Amino acid sequence: MELRGLRYFLAVAQELHFGRAAARLHISQPPLTQHIKKLESDLGVLLFDRNKHSVKLTPAGSALLHEARRVLGDVDGLRRVVHVAQSGETGVLRVGFMSSAPFARARDLYGCLARDLPGVSVTWHGLTTSEQIRALRNAQIDLGLLHLPADTEGFALLPVVRDKLMVAVHASHPHAGRRSAPLSLFRHDGFILPPRENAPGLHDLIVATCSAAGFSPDIPHRARDMLAMIALVSIGSGVSVVPRWLTATGFPDVRYLGISGPTPMVELALAWNPNSPSPVLERALAAIRRTLAQRKPHRPV
Repeated sequence: MELRGLRYFLAVAQELHFGRAAARLHISQPPLTQHIKKLESDLGVLLFDRNKHSVKLTPAGSALLHEARRVLGDVDGLRRVVHVAQSGETGVLRVGFMSSAPFARARDLYGCLARDLPGVSVTWHGLTTSEQIRALRNAQIDLGLLHLPADTEGFALLPVVRDKLMVAVHASHPHAGRRSAPLSLFRHDGFILPPRENAPGLHDLIVATCSAAGFSPDIPHRARDMLAMIALVSIGSGVSVVPRWLTATGFPDVRYLGISGPTPMVELALAWNPNSPSPVLERALAAIRRTLAQRKPHRPV
């Protein structure tokens, strides 16, 4: 049984006249008659009592009329659903994020995706930078919010925030009262860094910055992410180097010092596969660009 046969049957059942039904369908009457005969043959029943003067539905035809309307309505609804999804009006957007991102005003982007994408279900995946890169390459997420520098070859990038690195120390540290200090003053401290496999770009940037200050950092402690790094500083386990935007985290007994001299910068950016076929992604990026354009720039203090 073909959908076309059902559509032809419905036209005849509504018109109760083969000539008018054929004109409505923009076909000639003989092909319409052949389609109805084929449908009757497929079903093994007569659908119409017809003679030279009238066309009437049989009991089987009356039963089919109700079901044909339902089936064709479902098919038309399915077509609308598919077309809406293709346009990006509905669908799912999978976004990777880091626990430190909201402190970089990335919450503006979270709000944007919730507010400006009606019909789209946004699912959030808490991942490190390296995990997001792997997930993007494996098409497990559509959009990543990650730290740079990172291995983003083949991805499109949209900068969100760029800011200085600062030294985070416990309130009891001898230099905690300073506003800034050369990094060399911390050569004898234990540094808290993420495992290199979690954020190789950030890890290498911090190590290179220490090296430029004349020492190789002792790294007795590792933390999965930046919030965990600051948490370890908060309990006096060592010092760390973090983006300035994390001074808003509010961990107790943590002080932040600027780095004297040339200050390395770190960036938060959105990354995605430019070859992604997702129309939802295109719509999300358009909304995010509007939000970033309207937002006041993040200015270092």
